Amino acid sequence: MNVRLVILLFLFFCVVLNTTSFAQSFQPLEKTAYADRVYTINNAINGKYIYFYSQLLYGSTETSYGVKLLESGKGVVQEQNFTAPDELCISYSIVVDTISQHYLILGQCVSEETEKSNLFFLEMDTLLNVINHHELEDSIGMYYVYTAFINDKENLVVMGPKDGLIEPFTAIAEYDRKGNLLKSKALEVYLGDFIFQINDSIYYLKTFPANAIYELDTDFNIHSSVLLPVSLIEGKRERLKGEYFWMGANKYNPATYPAKGFKSVEIYRFNQAFEYEVIFADTIENYPDLLGYGAYIFDYIDREHLYYAPLLGDCFISSYGDCDTYIALYSLRGDGQLNWFKLLGGDSGYSIERTLATPDLGCLLLIKKYDVKENDPFEEDMYYIKFDKDGNVEPDYFPNLSTPTTEPIIPILDVLVYPNPTADVLRYHFSSNHQNLDICIYNLAGQQVLSDSITDRQTNIQHLPAGMYVYQIYKEGELLQNGKVWKE
Repeated sequence: MNVRLVILLFLFFCVVLNTTSFAQSFQPLEKTAYADRVYTINNAINGKYIYFYSQLLYGSTETSYGVKLLESGKGVVQEQNFTAPDELCISYSIVVDTISQHYLILGQCVSEETEKSNLFFLEMDTLLNVINHHELEDSIGMYYVYTAFINDKENLVVMGPKDGLIEPFTAIAEYDRKGNLLKSKALEVYLGDFIFQINDSIYYLKTFPANAIYELDTDFNIHSSVLLPVSLIEGKRERLKGEYFWMGANKYNPATYPAKGFKSVEIYRFNQAFEYEVIFADTIENYPDLLGYGAYIFDYIDREHLYYAPLLGDCFISSYGDCDTYIALYSLRGDGQLNWFKLLGGDSGYSIERTLATPDLGCLLLIKKYDVKENDPFEEDMYYIKFDKDGNVEPDYFPNLSTPTTEPIIPILDVLVYPNPTADVLRYHFSSNHQNLDICIYNLAGQQVLSDSITDRQTNIQHLPAGMYVYQIYKEGELLQNGKVWKE
């Protein structure tokens, strides 16, 4: 047999086998022909997870929604499905009341005739039995509930935009468990990102056009404010031994700001006086056109297990689903040091619905997949992937939730090679714990055409003829990863 053919076949099987070793299955939550509007998952009571989904049949106003309680190793342990009112219901959020051990599902439905926004909440016990179902009395024009919490009086405090989607000002209100309005206020400041309580003061974070933390009294009067020289995006309401962790964008990408695209990211640690320090920073130079969403891509369970998962891919906004996107997942400590790093995807169009730090110190990613080459318009499927605290995949965390006709695969990579195809330069993204990396590139005849160190994160291949090549990446002489690259 021709020696070159033997080498080529060897390289081909290395690529196939090594790609398989870096691949894990997405686990399905919902597969549906509906245009899925809202999904969310949150830590629930007694170690369970509460999963909420809302569906809108494409081309109609027929909506339905459901709530599931999930348990690790068991899957669905409780489920409740509802038929929505004769209105278009488009916004939901979940508040977990750990004192009464109840769940509050807050929603917004819009009447097609009057265009009036009706707010309501469902109160459910741990078996998902409905305890209360009330519309929220509204006297200040709150369009929808953006964020909420249970205060020390066991009442519901909600905040949202005033008088519609365009109006940036803020409405804030307190309700009892029967939906009665106790107090409300319209604030002539921009909408905040989340709201929380410390002792007798209420705080909310506002991120646009300037960043500030507002302190309110119990009647919602602004008592004081702290202007921040950083662009905060996401954090958590709960204190952690007097500390808070928030994610921010040091530099926005002006072309994608409406979707909170950014060119660099920082994670901050705040104390109770809202003094902060930067514990982690990453920039666009390390990514293939980073595009991250500020909502639900950062979470932490304790100060040693912080999880940050930006979406990578510059085509996500302009042609949703018509491109391949990546997800980067960082596990960080409270001082910013890296526990581990994963790269996922690259084979379809993904979006992140939730990054959730779990009670076992691991991480649960709720991911929406849309592939324009395979799916009908607006048809999207929901999946999860669970990592333990050491970065190992737990494929049966929620077993037997549904049975897809085909088993989708999510590639997990150590080194992201991009752009692919390329006409001149190959670039690399990898975590800081990878040192002394080298790349060897072979043509389809099995000949080595290039060998290079990639510690500077790029390799010039402009001189190579157009066509497909096979690459091998080595770490200190040991094979780390195989792949293919197209030279234009």
